[in-house]
Amino acid sequence: MNRASILGVALALAFVAAACGGGSSAPGAEGARATAPKPGECVVPADAVVALITQALTVPGGSVRAPRAVLSKLYGNVWMIAADIEGPGMEGPDQVGIWATMNIEAAGTVSWVNTLARENTALLGGSGEGTTRYTPTAHGIAEATKCTRDALGG
Repeated sequence: MNRASILGVALALAFVAAACGGGSSAPGAEGARATAPKPGECVVPADAVVALITQALTVPGGSVRAPRAVLSKLYGNVWMIAADIEGPGMEGPDQVGIWATMNIEAAGTVSWVNTLARENTALLGGSGEGTTRYTPTAHGIAEATKCTRDALGG
């Protein structure tokens, strides 16, 4: 899927979310939280964000499992999203991609953070120039990965 198609899908999802009030039944979806999440807390991103990542996958028939987001202490309003990428040759819980976004409530700009996400999604890197600006040890990356692994039972 090319970048123009992904942008079109993201805009369409954002429009639908806005028109429908942005509601979702996902535990981490808009309106479902009584209090703002704290940095380091595991949160389920909204369906529109997960759909954007899933539609950007370059893995034939690919999907993601157990998406979890953690607000980074290091980058202010940046959420690190981890999810297990599934597809041909990618079975099992050990292919965790990491993406970053500033909004886990609605589809918007999502960029890859780790190599697995870069190699398997048609999204820009954190710098917008094909390389990520997030260090592998940045707060939120390991925490989101742990949240995903815990959700997968391991």
